[in-house]
Amino acid sequence: MKGRIKSGGENIYPEEVESVILKHPAISTIAVIGLPDARLTEMVIACIQLNQNWTWVDSSSDHSAIHKEQCLSKETLQQHCRTNNLSGFKVPKTFIRWNKKFPLTTSGKLRRDQLKAEVMRHLNRPISSL
Repeated sequence: MKGRIKSGGENIYPEEVESVILKHPAISTIAVIGLPDARLTEMVIACIQLNQNWTWVDSSSDHSAIHKEQCLSKETLQQHCRTNNLSGFKVPKTFIRWNKKFPLTTSGKLRRDQLKAEVMRHLNRPISSL
């Protein structure tokens, strides 16, 4: 229950979203969190690490020179979620490329609270709104 995300009146369990996204061959590691949102209460955010030889591209950028099978974008991952029967409200609205190790407890579990604080600092959102 601690990691549960409440979005638009629906309960979302990060592990369910993570297991679907991890099926994509480009993803090596993922952590899903909920960030405060005025309209939805919380918005689903996925912090991802890519496997080698994969490139993150903005949908607006020109990636014609990059081999298409090795490109990954927000839209590609959102479509992957829908194809794997993840309900629309569970599909992350934002994906953040995470280049360092995820914060873990001494027993190796993800520290979602610490990750959430780091993401909010990165996005320049005030932590006091949690």
